[in-house]
Amino acid sequence: MGTESEVNAAQAPVGTRDEAIAIVGEEQHSIDPIVAARAVRKIDLFLIPAMIIG
Repeated sequence: MGTESEVNAAQAPVGTRDEAIAIVGEEQHSIDPIVAARAVRKIDLFLIPAMIIG
C-alpha cells in the first residue's frame, strides 16, 4: 500500500495535486516489451546522435 501522504494526495482536490498525475491517473499500465524495445531503439538511433552533434 501507499504511504499516508500518497493516500492523502490521491484523495486531495485536483488543485493541490500534480496536474500530470490528474490527467494520466495513478494506475500502472502494462507495457509491451516489444514496444519498449522499439522505443529504446528509436532513441538510440535518432536522439543520441542528435544530442552528440547538437
